[in-house]
Amino acid sequence: MASVKFRAMGKNDPVNLNVRFYHNKIDCSAKTNIFILSKDWSNKTFKVKQNVDENLKSEIENKLKDLKEIILKQFSIDYPKGNLIDSTWLTGIINKCHDKPVEGVDESVYFLDFLSNYIEQSKTRLNPKTGEIISPRTIQNYTTTLKRLQEFETLQIARLRTKEINLDFHKKFTSFLKVEGNYSNTLV
Repeated sequence: MASVKFRAMGKNDPVNLNVRFYHNKIDCSAKTNIFILSKDWSNKTFKVKQNVDENLKSEIENKLKDLKEIILKQFSIDYPKGNLIDSTWLTGIINKCHDKPVEGVDESVYFLDFLSNYIEQSKTRLNPKTGEIISPRTIQNYTTTLKRLQEFETLQIARLRTKEINLDFHKKFTSFLKVEGNYSNTLV
């Protein structure tokens, strides 16, 4: 049966908990990017110590429980297919769990990567209302929006994540278009 254990590694606080996954001859480990003070973790019980603040203890235990479930679920999918189960596989699961992109371009994480891909697919996509290919003018509008978002992202000095696209983002972006971009209300 597959097993997952967590262990505090290192001496500098806070320590990054490592996860060890093993099943038969498979034995791999990776950093979880879940941090805790070394005095709050027991490497004997592989758990948060009892005397830790209840909120912190609950938060860390829930994160570890969720990560363990994700690892075991992904193993049950990948192992029967013959996929390689190693530390790289384990790190990939952890990154996905934390919404961390595996490479520089990840359309499931970064909004502009998603939008660029959407524009590219639109060149051959059919309009569901008319049944015809998306018009070049519509694609041009998409591209213009992408350029404005790139300008906004440059001003923010951070890449836009898909999960950050909400009403707060909308307010900031429309303000950017009006003030910095000097665009009229028709474009906003």
